[in-house]
Amino acid sequence: MIDLDQQMREVLGLDGVLSVCLVHWREGRALACHGADDTARAAQTSAVVRAVAEGPLQQGRTVEEVVITDGSHHLIYTVLAHAGLCLQVRMDRERGSLGRALHLLRRLAEEAQPPIPEIRRKRGTPAPAPAATDVERPVLIRVLNALRELSVGSARVGEVVV
Repeated sequence: MIDLDQQMREVLGLDGVLSVCLVHWREGRALACHGADDTARAAQTSAVVRAVAEGPLQQGRTVEEVVITDGSHHLIYTVLAHAGLCLQVRMDRERGSLGRALHLLRRLAEEAQPPIPEIRRKRGTPAPAPAATDVERPVLIRVLNALRELSVGSARVGEVVV
């Protein structure tokens, strides 16, 4: 696993790259930005990636990259799998190498470990107990049957088989 912040700085070092931002595309907010301040583009990034990821052309496929080119820039959105995060790269169209940037971003997306949010507790509060992992089968069956009855309002015929 690699340090995502270090990799973002490496991408920023490519010719023509103006900014690199880590965006939580499901929430529409920038988590980190290097280079030019493009944190205001986080909502646009979110809208673009969401439109592509949830659009009719995907049909169960995952989005890897989205490239949008305007008059003077390439906007590259590289989605980090299973994290709801993407890298937003803004590159000068004349000075930057789109192919080189895409190659580096693909490698980064494969190797990157998304940041784990820090959970803070108030001083003096005990640490939470670990979750129980061993559940007895009869207890689980009773709970599932009870939930099934609650969801419908009346008991159904038959038992839940686990």
